[in-house]
Amino acid sequence: MKHRQHIAHCARVLAVVLVAALLLAGCDEKDERKELLSHARAAFAQKQYIEAERQYERYLQLYPHAENRWDVWNKLVEIARGVRGNPAAAAELLESMYLEFGLEPERAQAVLFDLATLYEELHKRDKALEIWLKYQTMPDLPPRDIAEAYRHAARIYRDRGEYDLALESLRACLDIQELPQAYHARCVYELAQTDIFMNNYGRAEDLLRKLEGMTEAESTVRALGMLALADVLQQQKRYAEAKKVLLSIKDTYPNPQVIEARLDMLKNKMAH
Repeated sequence: MKHRQHIAHCARVLAVVLVAALLLAGCDEKDERKELLSHARAAFAQKQYIEAERQYERYLQLYPHAENRWDVWNKLVEIARGVRGNPAAAAELLESMYLEFGLEPERAQAVLFDLATLYEELHKRDKALEIWLKYQTMPDLPPRDIAEAYRHAARIYRDRGEYDLALESLRACLDIQELPQAYHARCVYELAQTDIFMNNYGRAEDLLRKLEGMTEAESTVRALGMLALADVLQQQKRYAEAKKVLLSIKDTYPNPQVIEARLDMLKNKMAH
């Protein structure tokens, strides 16, 4: 009996020792993790980006289930894109992020938006379009984000000469309920541009006149719209009307020299 009690006692002691050892190991790993992350953040703050990148990459390799992985991935993207000026490397990182966070809606949305934008920047239109179409299917997207996805997809369709798909995408944008006017105006402008590409000047003019009256549209969008309207009027040889539109944005267009050049060109046309 005493022998059995001794064995049981030893077993309990061993169990306690093992639990303590595991706890200590867990604490050691947590301390090491915090220290590594602290070093990475300090290097980043001191603009030692190569060292910061190395430490962040090591963190991801060593701790596949750590709670700070989202922040660490984003720091690596920031270094690749903003510091090294390497959007291709940033896109590769975002692809890896999507594999890890693709089942978390809010994070997946953020990754896909940045990834689609990067692929457009890299002129990888097919990849960008694929991502924008995937982004459109994400659950619980705010109306403005859905509108941006439709607008970007439409621009890619238009660049590829797929005007019917561009029109379909932009009309879907205009049908979005509770869309702020500023975002609605962007889609109106893109729809007018698509009509111009298709030589549908009458419909383009109607849309651009509508844009002219949108008081909540961004100033740049309205200015671009009025420049497009002047081009539409000029195409129809309505030179006096085109001149009036150009003069209306002479002081608000982002690049006044463009307006001066257009006015000079128009002046020559009117003289003949």
